[in-house]
Amino acid sequence: GLVRQGNEWVIGARLADARFFFEEDRKRSMEDWSEGLERLEFHRVLGSIAAKADRAGALAAALAERLGLDLDADALRRAAHLVKTDLLTNMVVEFPELQGVMGGHYLRLEGADEDLWTAARDHYRPSGFDGEIPVSDLGRLLGVADRLDTIAGLFGVGEIPSGSKDPLGLRRAAQAVVKIVAEAGWNLDLGAAIAAAADGLEGVAEAPAAETTAAVREFMADRVRRYLTDQIGVGADAADAEMAAGWEDLPELVARAEALDAVRTSPQMRALGLAFKRVKNITEDAPEPAVVPGLFETDEERELHAASGVFAERLDECVGARRFDDAFASMGELAEVLDRFFIEVLVMCENERVRDNRVALLTVLRREFMTLADLSRLQVDGGNK
Repeated sequence: GLVRQGNEWVIGARLADARFFFEEDRKRSMEDWSEGLERLEFHRVLGSIAAKADRAGALAAALAERLGLDLDADALRRAAHLVKTDLLTNMVVEFPELQGVMGGHYLRLEGADEDLWTAARDHYRPSGFDGEIPVSDLGRLLGVADRLDTIAGLFGVGEIPSGSKDPLGLRRAAQAVVKIVAEAGWNLDLGAAIAAAADGLEGVAEAPAAETTAAVREFMADRVRRYLTDQIGVGADAADAEMAAGWEDLPELVARAEALDAVRTSPQMRALGLAFKRVKNITEDAPEPAVVPGLFETDEERELHAASGVFAERLDECVGARRFDDAFASMGELAEVLDRFFIEVLVMCENERVRDNRVALLTVLRREFMTLADLSRLQVDGGNK
C-alpha cells in the first residue's frame, strides 16, 4: 500500500504539472509560439530552428513540384515552421518525448487542417526503418525535407558518422527518408533531392555543395541497399545488381529488385550472369557506334542482333508499364542466343571493322541489360554471398 501510495503521489504531481503546462500553452496560438523559433539553436554553424525550417520548407516545395503534388509552396514554408513550434512550448520543454505529438494536438484544437496537424504529429516518424510513415503528403514531404536538410547540413560541416558512432542519428534519418519515399510510391529522383538539399545550404555549410552531395549520395546508397536486403528481403547479390543499374527511383528499384530476386537462381539468369561478365569485360570503355548488319559474317551475329532488337522493344514496353517480371522473362530468352554467340563467334578477330562491329553489338546489349540490372554481380552458383 505504501508503494502504491507513493507512486500515485508522484504520478499525480506529474499529471498536475502536465495540466498546468497544457493550459498555459493553450493561451497562445501556435503562430504566436512560432515567432520564438529564431531563438532556438539547431546548430552553431547551421543556425536556428527557424533557419532550418526555412530551408526545409523551400526544399519541400521543390520536391512537391518535382512530384506534381498539388501543394502550395507558401503553405509548405509556413507548415515547416508550425510543425517545429511545439519545441518552444512548456509541455515539450518538460516532456521532450512529446515533441510533434503536442504540436499535432495543439494545431488540431485550434481547428487547423487535418493534413497540417497530422503532419506536425507525424513528421518525426518513422524512426529509421521502424514504424509507419506519415499519413499525409504534407507530413511525408516535411519529414523527408527536414531529414535531408539535417543530413546534408551536418555532412557539410564535417559531422559525419564513422564506424559504429552516429551520435546525431544520421543513419536513422537516412533510413527514414528511404522508407518514406519507397512506401509513398514517389517516383522521386533521390539523387536530385540530395543535391537540392546541399544547394540550399550554400553560404551556410563549410563544404562545397558538390562535395556534400557526393558524400551524402554514397551514405544514402548504403541505406537504400540495406532497405532492399533487410526490409524487402531480396538477396544481397540481387540488391547489388539492381543498385548498379540505378537506385535513385526507389519504387522502381524495389520493383526491379523483387522481380530479379524471384528469378536470380534460374538456369537462364545464371547463364546470363556468366555471359554478361564477358560482355562487360569486352565492352569496357568502348564507344557505342552504330551496329552495321552488313558486316555480320555469321548466323550467330545475325541471330543476336535480331533477338536484341526484339528484347529492346519488349523492354521499353515492360519498363513503361512497370512489368519487371516480364522484362526479366524476356531477358532470359536471350541466354541461349548469347551463349551460342560466344561459342561460335570470335569477337576480337583480326578484321578491325568486323571486330568493332561485334563490340558495338555487345555494347548495345550491355546498355539494354543495364536498364534492368548488372547481371555480372549475380552469384552464378545461386548463393547469397
